[in-house]
Amino acid sequence: MKLKKLTVSLALVGLSLPVFATNGYFATGVGIKAKAMGGAGIAYAEDGFGIGANPATLTQAQAGGSIGGSLFAPDRRVNKSGEQDGNETRTFVIPEFAYVKHGDNALSYGIAVYGNGGMNTDYGRSMYDNAGYFGASRKTTSNLEQLFIAPTIAKKLNDQHTIALSMNIVYQTFEAGGLGDFKGFTPGNAFDPGNHGKDTSTGIGLKLGWTGQLTKDFSMGAFYQPKTSMKKLDKYKYLFAEQGGFDIPATYGMGVAFTASPKTVILFDVVQIDYSKIKSLGNKNNYDGTNTFLAQV
Repeated sequence: MKLKKLTVSLALVGLSLPVFATNGYFATGVGIKAKAMGGAGIAYAEDGFGIGANPATLTQAQAGGSIGGSLFAPDRRVNKSGEQDGNETRTFVIPEFAYVKHGDNALSYGIAVYGNGGMNTDYGRSMYDNAGYFGASRKTTSNLEQLFIAPTIAKKLNDQHTIALSMNIVYQTFEAGGLGDFKGFTPGNAFDPGNHGKDTSTGIGLKLGWTGQLTKDFSMGAFYQPKTSMKKLDKYKYLFAEQGGFDIPATYGMGVAFTASPKTVILFDVVQIDYSKIKSLGNKNNYDGTNTFLAQV
């Protein structure tokens, strides 16, 4: 009882502090409830959107459908030659859907449709012309979007342990503009790395999950999502490494959930995203020797 009181007190102190977090271009939590908890949810979920954090939480979710959405309003700025430019596009609508069904033989079935993440820049003008760089004439923009469709099956091995598997069906789009003046960096000035409109690619991946109710008040969870190989963005083969490769990095993590009181659950998650193992995100070279111009997104 003393431990519970101490834990609740520490949690209340934490509520008074602002939280600022980002996972690169990955979403910070899937579903409104997870976002409200800072993205935590590997060991605990209340609805089908928990599939996005750990498919094994499916057995915890209430049966039925859930639909929601969020407004994403990041504030990004760039400093160039002493100037500061803000991003013109401020707010994005991100819809999501989930459905859960609990069947016989301790099996649960579900599906979640959600945005894995993305990022947009739209500066309204070129970022290169004020200081006389390249004489660019078109405004600088970029936009990356990733949609996950995750049919999932979970199995309760016993009263304590659950394992699960999601199949991730992924659709992504990318578009960039105002990069035409970098064509001089492509082999033989042969190709404009930007200004080609929207390109799309698809891929299929997996996510494995486990949850364990170790005591009445304490549970753990873990997940592993291998790298998802995506079809190449052919229109941007001179912008990204590997002739337009933009795979989704492997991600894995562990979490704990502690029920401090009937109305208070304290969560703690640790997640690793292997951005550096995707060449279009982590290659530090400017040119890889295979006629591919590299850039950081």
